[in-house]
Amino acid sequence: MANIRNPNVKQVLIECLGADHPFSFAKEIEECPEQSVVGAAVIALARNVAVVLATSAEDGGCLEQDIRQRFVAACIEQANVWYFG
Repeated sequence: MANIRNPNVKQVLIECLGADHPFSFAKEIEECPEQSVVGAAVIALARNVAVVLATSAEDGGCLEQDIRQRFVAACIEQANVWYFG
């Protein structure tokens, strides 16, 4: 999980959404403390999105890449709304 001396959401976001998505969170959001209202909300949302991204069908199929990217983009957009208003 995140560094205990400087807890922030960045590591949780990487763990949940991966580092390979073409989008990035604002530095202010990545450095937001996990215990803050926004930090906790962003982490919860990222974890929920991660569950959706990890979902696969019985036949081994999974969400197409463009749909996966839309989920991550929506997560980033919502985090921006919570932080920046």
